[in-house]
Amino acid sequence: MINAKLDDPRAVVLAFANAYTQWESRVARTRDGLRNSDFQNQITEIIRSYCTNKKRAYVDGVYSYAQPPVYEQVVEANISNVEQVTRTRAYVDMKKLQGNAYRFVVLKKKDGWRIDSVKWRFSDNDEWKNTLIGS
Repeated sequence: MINAKLDDPRAVVLAFANAYTQWESRVARTRDGLRNSDFQNQITEIIRSYCTNKKRAYVDGVYSYAQPPVYEQVVEANISNVEQVTRTRAYVDMKKLQGNAYRFVVLKKKDGWRIDSVKWRFSDNDEWKNTLIGS
């Protein structure tokens, strides 16, 4: 089990992004990449540790990685806003990264805050659109 601090939406997003970035970097450095069952188990554990427990049809069991890592720019300096919109829902917004702004939707569960979804938009005038975790 990853030692996840789940008491703050910002901390959850940053810890998730760091773990995901480290995982993608390790996969990219290996010869067998995603064929390695250890890497498959590691990404499953990262998602289980930081995300809500729900069926993710295009993420569960579908392993991929990016270079550069998809969340490598999700760092404290790039957070533009953290807003707790209800007692159990918060948004962690990122500055425009690689052409798009990103919003992590974080929900309060019994065991703490968990990422439920990720959204993106091109400009401030656009509506937020859903994207897959890890893409």
